[in-house]
Amino acid sequence: ALYKINAAVVITQSVVLFEYFIRHILNFPNIQLAYNVSPYLIHGLSTLIIWATFNESYKQLISGQIKA
Repeated sequence: ALYKINAAVVITQSVVLFEYFIRHILNFPNIQLAYNVSPYLIHGLSTLIIWATFNESYKQLISGQIKA
């Protein structure tokens, strides 16, 4: 699950970079959809990564695979 979430973060950053190149190379200054949405999306995905990490470590702690 963590790999898929990180892949979504990388794709989001790639879309922002692609939009940046479109804005500056093709001279479209009004295109900023991905730039404006990406902070919220990346923060949401980061929160999901933290939750998934704690959730999986808790499952392993309960089953005795991790000794605390």
